[in-house]
Amino acid sequence: MTYLIVEIFTVIALVLWQSLKSFVQFFVPPPRKDINGEIIFLTGAGSGLGRMLAFKFAKLGAMVICVDINETANESTVEEIKALGFQARGYKCDCSNRDDIYRVAELVKNEVGEVTILINNAGIVSGKKFMDTEDWKIQKTFEVNTMAHFWVRLLHYCVSLCETKIYC
Repeated sequence: MTYLIVEIFTVIALVLWQSLKSFVQFFVPPPRKDINGEIIFLTGAGSGLGRMLAFKFAKLGAMVICVDINETANESTVEEIKALGFQARGYKCDCSNRDDIYRVAELVKNEVGEVTILINNAGIVSGKKFMDTEDWKIQKTFEVNTMAHFWVRLLHYCVSLCETKIYC
């Protein structure tokens, strides 16, 4: 019985502490990370959210490594970033293919340098009901939306750096 009372008070204390902390941080937010000079490996940079992230990070002073399976869209993103006077490089990569990811990782390491921030943004959305989706589309969706996180995350040059930040 004593244990239950201690647990209840512990939970109440933690809830109150976190609420107070959140309230204070609402008015005094923590400082933003300075990404000027960082090398960001961004998958899915050819369109959508990935494209917007590429522009945002480039404007904040980062070297953006744009990676996408759609080479035309990816190059368009890179060229527009460069036209604005910022740094970007583009690489075609099929994120569902582990060997292709490793190939691009090695190219980036040799041509640009060590990646300091990894954002695995690539993804597939079918827009259909599950039962109406073709088998090959389901397989490809799992390869890109699930397995690619493991292949990209395991890039030897990223996990070897303690300071590398990985976002999936």
